[in-house]
Amino acid sequence: MKKYLTIVMLMLLIAICGQAQPAGFQSMMDEARRLSQQKEYEKSSECYEKAITMLKGTEGESLIPSVRSFVAINNMHLGITALKAKDYPKAKTLLGKAVNDAKPDSKTYYMANSWMGQWYSVQASAIHSERGDYQEAIRLSLGAERYFDAAQAPEKRMNEQVTRASALYSLSRTDEAEALLKQVIAECENVSKRNLIYGKANMFYKIDIYIYI
Repeated sequence: MKKYLTIVMLMLLIAICGQAQPAGFQSMMDEARRLSQQKEYEKSSECYEKAITMLKGTEGESLIPSVRSFVAINNMHLGITALKAKDYPKAKTLLGKAVNDAKPDSKTYYMANSWMGQWYSVQASAIHSERGDYQEAIRLSLGAERYFDAAQAPEKRMNEQVTRASALYSLSRTDEAEALLKQVIAECENVSKRNLIYGKANMFYKIDIYIYI
């Protein structure tokens, strides 16, 4: 419903600005919305792309980023589905497109960044546990942290930092691991909803300090 209202507002904006709608534009947008509501995201995106083509070279060309933001929503849904299906290359491509096309500071932008962070986190965890490639796990974990930051998801970021500390310890980069855990512990203090993260980081810190003394 919210997405439909946004499309209606887009139509109103065209009318208010005195911009004539290209022939077939509104019907194409309506069809894209209908397909999206039916979770036919790929077909919906095809319709949006056709609508974008209609706007090119017209007075409404400045509205292309707004239409592309609807494509971002579709790509995010497709990317999440691919990630859950463990089709990681497809998930990365689709979620990357969603991040790039979403309006900055929009709900879609934050959600797409969060799921992109999840993609990196899953890859880092798998490489750490299955291949023992700690250096690559750290690189991917840093990627996850950047996306979680962009998503304004501090709890996910801190959980990722605790996990990365394990890889740092495995590479004997003890000072870096301890500094990272201290940072998480300090950030968690006096914030009740972060008690679990605090407990995990604090326990991990104390255990590893004992091991490496």
